[in-house]
Amino acid sequence: MIDVRPRPSPLLLERARLLAGLPEAAGYVVVLSAPYGYGKSVLAAQWAARLEGSGWRVLWAAPAGRDLVSALGRTVGFPDKTPWTFLLEELWRLPTLLVLEDLTGEEHLEPLLRGLGGLLLLASRKPLACAGLLELQAKGAVLRFGAAELAFTREEARALIGDATWAEEVWRQSQGWPLPLHLAALTGKLPEPRALLGGVRESVHAGAWEELLFLSALPLLPYAASGEATAYLAEMGFVQALGAGYRLHPLMAKVLSKVHPQGVREAVAAHAPRLPPLVRGAALEHAGLLAELAALFDDLDEGLVREDPAAVLRWDARLPHPRTPLRAQQVGRALCLVGRAEEGIALLTEAAEAPAASPEARLVAYGQLVWQLAASDPERAREVAARAEPLLAQADPECAGRFLSNAHRTPFRAGAWAAAEAVLRRALRFYPPASPYRAITESNLAVVRWHRLGDLEGVLRGRAAALKSNLVHRPGNVPGDALQLGELKLLCGAREAALEHFREARRTLHADPQWGLLADAQRAALEGELGAFAGLAEWARPWPQTRERIVALWARALREHGDRAGAQALLADETGFWSRLERALNALGAGDRAGALAALPPEPDETAQREPRLYYQAARYRITRKPADLAKLLHLTLVRERVLPGLVPLAELPKSRPELAATYPLREVLASGWKAAIALRLSDLPPLKLHTLGGVEVWRFDEPLPLTPKLKTVLALFALRWSRERVAETLWPDLPLERAKNNLYVSCSLLRKLLEPWGVPTYLGDGGLLRTDADLWRLEQAFAAGDAEAVLALYRGPFAPEVDLPAVDEVRRGLHDKVVETLFRAARGAGPLAEDLLKRALALEPLHEHALQELLKRLLRRGRRVEALRRYHEFAKRLAEETGLEPLPETQEIVKLT
Repeated sequence: MIDVRPRPSPLLLERARLLAGLPEAAGYVVVLSAPYGYGKSVLAAQWAARLEGSGWRVLWAAPAGRDLVSALGRTVGFPDKTPWTFLLEELWRLPTLLVLEDLTGEEHLEPLLRGLGGLLLLASRKPLACAGLLELQAKGAVLRFGAAELAFTREEARALIGDATWAEEVWRQSQGWPLPLHLAALTGKLPEPRALLGGVRESVHAGAWEELLFLSALPLLPYAASGEATAYLAEMGFVQALGAGYRLHPLMAKVLSKVHPQGVREAVAAHAPRLPPLVRGAALEHAGLLAELAALFDDLDEGLVREDPAAVLRWDARLPHPRTPLRAQQVGRALCLVGRAEEGIALLTEAAEAPAASPEARLVAYGQLVWQLAASDPERAREVAARAEPLLAQADPECAGRFLSNAHRTPFRAGAWAAAEAVLRRALRFYPPASPYRAITESNLAVVRWHRLGDLEGVLRGRAAALKSNLVHRPGNVPGDALQLGELKLLCGAREAALEHFREARRTLHADPQWGLLADAQRAALEGELGAFAGLAEWARPWPQTRERIVALWARALREHGDRAGAQALLADETGFWSRLERALNALGAGDRAGALAALPPEPDETAQREPRLYYQAARYRITRKPADLAKLLHLTLVRERVLPGLVPLAELPKSRPELAATYPLREVLASGWKAAIALRLSDLPPLKLHTLGGVEVWRFDEPLPLTPKLKTVLALFALRWSRERVAETLWPDLPLERAKNNLYVSCSLLRKLLEPWGVPTYLGDGGLLRTDADLWRLEQAFAAGDAEAVLALYRGPFAPEVDLPAVDEVRRGLHDKVVETLFRAARGAGPLAEDLLKRALALEPLHEHALQELLKRLLRRGRRVEALRRYHEFAKRLAEETGLEPLPETQEIVKLT
């Protein structure tokens, strides 16, 4: 017999996580399909060692180009071409694990699979599929482990390497690939590239190898750009499937680029057209394909610039001059986005007035030029728009609509809301019905209506629709949408929702630095991250208005943290609107109302944007507390009091108007002690959560409340829906009823203080519990519905085990018996859930012999013989100790049959 099985080594980590799921009885096939270096042989050897310890024989074969019959014959010492009948008889005459490794997928496995009489492990670098495997799989007799399962977890990497920091670094680069992990554990460094690639190239076909070379140049391959070779590599385990696409393991990408640079260039040249522009540019840059990189600029779409202006500038620096008009337009826009506006405007002007450029190219450049000039030089912006007007009739209608959408910025910046709306409506008339730019323009129209009318609902809908569209069509616009949605939701007091939008904008900072900087400043202010502001303010110096807003947010954060002196010093040299507004609120915080009123900036008029008007009026009301100022604030939006939570602290609302607290955070209202406002919000309260199964616990707002033994008892009895009289009699059976009821009244007062500290009856009424979600009640519903799965999940233990009362003992026992019977009855037809139901029934009633019989049968059918025998012997021992009896003959017969 030829033994090619690997020997155990103390240097190899035992794969306990995987070994725990392998079968212990004959009739099962384990399939390991993963690339070179994923530890297939190691796992097989460790499983073999375990089985040998239980008396199994292990046979190991690697066909290595020979036909399967010859390979198996040599393994058992038979001549080549031995008939299958004799081979199978010899293979399975003893309890045997047969390991076949290095399979190619071309072997004729059917006779072996159909005559399976032991355990079989098949190991291959390729996925294995044949009729025999599919038949066994349908019977539940095949266990498959791929690269995802065989890869090391972080914990396993730490156990292998020892040094947690080094293990984390190696795991991050290898993504759990066992081979480099083991080599790093042995040598203390990552393996040499050529040594690592040798087996990889042999593991994949030519098309997959080319795809590997291509992927090594990409940060991420979007799913839409993937192909059959990508899916094959993912199935093999070389490629990770992430949320947005496929990524080659970082270590593999680094090694391929180093060892095969020419192959990478050729693969990128062949496959780059599959990629979206930004990813294509990154691949072409990585491969050094400059001519192809230059061709990226010959596109009118602004998406590339909006997604990553820094990348556009980096690519431009690598390309020869002179620039084409289209390249000048894209580079000019990128320069404006990174704060180099003067250079950008010059290039945009050059592109817009290039006589050789198409009307569409010129119109795009004019639109970007108008957008940029609207803030810094509105007069010139109007002149540029007039020069572009003749091109509208010559250019593609969608391009004309895009120009007008940009051109609305000039009247918008001037507060000429009606004129801005007219320009946007004109743009919509140009767009084809299915144009992706329509959603952006409609969103801008909603923004104009917000500033003109205070239509908050409309602008929230418009911005949300634009964000959804831009995620697909215009990713570069996403940060702006996210920032504005965050600011609008902050007005409504929705801090968590606003924070998530600010984080979303910050994640794509490169798209427009101003959006990212403002979003990060808003986030830092909400989270109290004072250390972030200095860097943000410095970074924002190219944009004075953005910087002034960041400084004001910084001062607000200081004030809210009690550092009014620091806020005042920070604002000393600032003269902008937001800084002056913050200076006034800082004075108000110091108790100087007169100084605060004097520090206010001039009131913004109707040409101002809606947010400054709201924040100004809110500050003025907070200083004066005049009803007229509050009324004016409420009239600034169509949603009236909905914006109050983001503008006026709850404590500063007039106590005569509790209805104004309707949109403030519920917990804030409850904590305020304002009973009239609380009473109006009772319908908003979440139910009290009461657990009595396995222990008495209560949660309010998902927070556990401390309970004394007496309060636990009272809650448990109320959970039974007993009347107050019955509860009182149960708790104090020796007292007259009136005295018992008085004692219960005292206990209920203590309970009410715990459950309802705000002083308004909420969860405890004269008839018992109100607005309560009790696990006991849900268990009763599950009984009524015959829902055994719900019973299994709900019954965590006996009812109110802390409560020692005869009446409760009776309830407890009745529930216990009903649960056991429900689980056992349901297990007979529960399919995959049956084992869980039976195990739970036995955990509750260890001597339930009929449940044991059912469980033993199911375990044995799944090949879990060792577990079945263990459970039988544990049952028999307990039965003898507690009753002096033996298991029933039919129970013994089940085990004997194995």
